[in-house]
Amino acid sequence: MDKAEKIYEKGPGFLRDTFQYIFPGCLFLSLSFLLLIYFINWGEFRKEFICLFKNNAPNIASFILVLFLFFLIFGYLLGVLFMEVGDILNCCIKYRLRKKTFKDEMKIGINSPFILLYYIERYNLLSYTKRNIAISFFFLSILSICFYISLPSKCGFIYTAIIAAILFFLFIWFAHRAYKDFIERIDAALEMLECFSKREK
Repeated sequence: MDKAEKIYEKGPGFLRDTFQYIFPGCLFLSLSFLLLIYFINWGEFRKEFICLFKNNAPNIASFILVLFLFFLIFGYLLGVLFMEVGDILNCCIKYRLRKKTFKDEMKIGINSPFILLYYIERYNLLSYTKRNIAISFFFLSILSICFYISLPSKCGFIYTAIIAAILFFLFIWFAHRAYKDFIERIDAALEMLECFSKREK
């Protein structure tokens, strides 16, 4: 846990790249892949794939590496897409909360960058991360509906779509709560900086 905390505290760049982009994208890819494996009977293709895997056992490490890079690259690209699509949901996430905070963040960053980096900005990053995870479940729900329409005999897809839709709304609420915590910490930091400035005078 100590090592994980040290990695987490490396700054917003690590969180932004890993949790905002790569994690939601890889989550969507993983769930979509599991969905295909569980509900679709690949028949002969599955047998050929297993035989190919067995015949190339010495190259398993290379296959795993290629698969990992595939998930990493395409997960990142999907995460960027989710970030852009997620901007549409800001009206829900920032409902009854301050829409723009960059001036306050700059003020806090100039006066106390440590507070901004370790006690405030992380909640902003968490709100974006949870929003992107919500988007991944939204697209998973849409994908399940498409499978359900094209494969009517696979009724399990509709249940996956419903569960994914519920998780979508749940993570939207999580994102709203994280953004609310972010705003509250900005207000508290501004009050503290104002008190310190008055004491110095």
